[in-house]
Amino acid sequence: MFSIMRTPLFTVLVLICLSISQPSGAQDCPRRNPNGADVASVSRTLQGKVIFHDDLRQWLSLQLDSQVCGESVVELVNPDIDKPNPLPLEVFRGCRVRANGILGLPNTGYYSADLYQNVTHIEALEGCVRQPAFPEYSKMSPARSVRKYQVSMWFHYGPFADPVHAKIAMAKQVLSPWQIYAHYYLTEGFSFYGYCADGFTMSHMAGTPEANPWMVDNYLAMNPETAAAKHVSHIKVSFTCTRSP
Repeated sequence: MFSIMRTPLFTVLVLICLSISQPSGAQDCPRRNPNGADVASVSRTLQGKVIFHDDLRQWLSLQLDSQVCGESVVELVNPDIDKPNPLPLEVFRGCRVRANGILGLPNTGYYSADLYQNVTHIEALEGCVRQPAFPEYSKMSPARSVRKYQVSMWFHYGPFADPVHAKIAMAKQVLSPWQIYAHYYLTEGFSFYGYCADGFTMSHMAGTPEANPWMVDNYLAMNPETAAAKHVSHIKVSFTCTRSP
């Protein structure tokens, strides 16, 4: 959904459909099943306002006009995100909409709300001004003239997390948008992985010591949770990317 996140996160969204079941006994609200897969709700129509949460893990929510299954907020998920021409939920941010789809209970740390909807249809209500879709940075790559560049990433981690910021520098020139040159991935357990663009090799990595940064197979990994346990919330990392021979 969100182009600054690396492809593995998209794959997680596809697995949502596999983590729930919808037997003939499906109901208005999802429920846990201690003996197997959770039971999803029947397909439901919800109404409210779409909000884009520009946090460390970016996500879309539907602020409901009235509570559903005891919740006022539902995370909107596109189960077909990896298919051609997926439903562009982000264009409805700031709009009031009606959304259709089954409801499910999160069973991984990739979710940001206590209830989610696999959206199969969405329609704007009166007064909606659609927003541009998010750029597909994953389909872009650095120019061939770019041989080497430095990446600096930083973010605030904790209850008031903000999105990842980055600066890409080639000598004294700043390259943009930065998402073409660097990517990140936040795991279910909130480990942070950083990458160069495809075709580039990482070197000279450094980062906030309390987050235990290290390099593994041409990417960096670190644990912001470890830093948070030491009351360090401002996380930084830097590395050099050199075009592979």
